[in-house]
Order: sequence, then C-alpha cells, then structure tokens
Amino acid sequence: MYHNFEKSRVIVFGCGNILFGDDGFGPELIKYLEKKYKFNDITFVDAGTSIRDILFNLSLIETENLQKIIVIDVADINKKPGEFIKIDIDEFPKKNIKTFSMHQAPTSSLLHEIKNKKNIDVKLILVQPYKMPEEVSPGVSDILKRKIPEISEAIINEIKS
Repeated sequence: MYHNFEKSRVIVFGCGNILFGDDGFGPELIKYLEKKYKFNDITFVDAGTSIRDILFNLSLIETENLQKIIVIDVADINKKPGEFIKIDIDEFPKKNIKTFSMHQAPTSSLLHEIKNKKNIDVKLILVQPYKMPEEVSPGVSDILKRKIPEISEAIINEIKS
C-alpha cells in the first residue's frame, strides 16, 4: 500500500488487526475520520498491522511539511473500556512495552527516530479495549464504537494544537 505523505502536515495512523475484536479499533476510527473530515494537509491512514513498514518508509522520504504524527491503538492502560490517554512518544513507558503490541521495540524506535531526526511531534492515543479475543473474532465492541466520536474530537483537537 502506497501513501503520498509529501503534502501532509499531519498524519494520523490507526493501528490494529480487524480480525481480533477491539484490536481493530484504530482502523475503525480511521474510517470514521475519513468520512467525517476532509483536509488537504492531513492524511488519515489505516495502518492495520503494517505500521512498522510504513514508518520505515516515512523515515526515508522527504517530509518537510510534516509537523505531527498521531498514532491510535488499543493498549492495556488500566482504565475502563473505551477510556483513552494521549501521550508524547517520549512519555511512553519502555518497561510496559509488552502490553502495547504496536509499540514493540522496532516501532517505538522508529517513532523516536522520526521525532528526533525530523523534528516532528509524535503523539500516541491509547485506548483501553473491552475484548481482545485469542482467536479470530472480527468486530469492535459496542463500548468502543460508542467512543469513536469522542476520541475523534480529541484527535481533531490535537491536530489543531
């Protein structure tokens, strides 16, 4: 999948596997954002499970307009299902790396590299899942679906800041 990021001021990545319940929240949120909002300089990307490949490519291309990256994923953040936190990549607790599938060492390292070498603001929005099945079970829980407008608003506010 090819993405043209050259004109983007902000890129919003939704991460997760749509075949495993709430893990598919990131892609579900991106669908909502794409339908509701149209910006010339903001790119919404359903990164699925390929965020590392996309970030690697992004680290190699010219991105002079890019000011901010926002990554959305589910993680066990010890909150109620659907609650979320917003943190800077530098605040990401390295000791909890196993609880956040998208941010295993290669991905968090790429995000740090992009932030530091390209001077790009990198934010993570982590959402507490309700159900994370061990077997294939497509579909985001109703609890998380109801949170999509609220989390979308938080993303738009982050874009504006």
